[in-house]
Amino acid sequence: MPESGKFPDRLYVDKKDIELYEKLRGESFFKKRDNKDLFLIAMVYGHKADGRQKLSSREGYVRAEYLKSRDWALINAICLSIEGTDVLGDGERVFSIVEECAHGGIQLLVGELNAIQYGSYDKHFEKKILDLLGEIGLG
Repeated sequence: MPESGKFPDRLYVDKKDIELYEKLRGESFFKKRDNKDLFLIAMVYGHKADGRQKLSSREGYVRAEYLKSRDWALINAICLSIEGTDVLGDGERVFSIVEECAHGGIQLLVGELNAIQYGSYDKHFEKKILDLLGEIGLG
């Protein structure tokens, strides 16, 4: 976990994405997920798809105090893969990077949701996760 004071107190999403997060929460796999989990899923999805996009407007979505050590590890891993070790001391930059990944990721996730037959998204998402785990040798 980073030192307090070096990082913003919250992660932001694009204001237009709030509606997309709520749509995603309507799917059974995501129903009981909190904002932090949805943000992290979108962040990873956006990063994997090289779907990083700048935010046009910002709204607080996840308070940094809710991030656990495993969440920080994921955030740091994504930032390291994009910019290397120099970025880790710059809290504003770290958050900006993962916010941009989540912004692109939520749009991709909901785009897929809209393109898939109603009720089959859970199976589609599960297959994607298993494929990703296989790529990194965990499947």
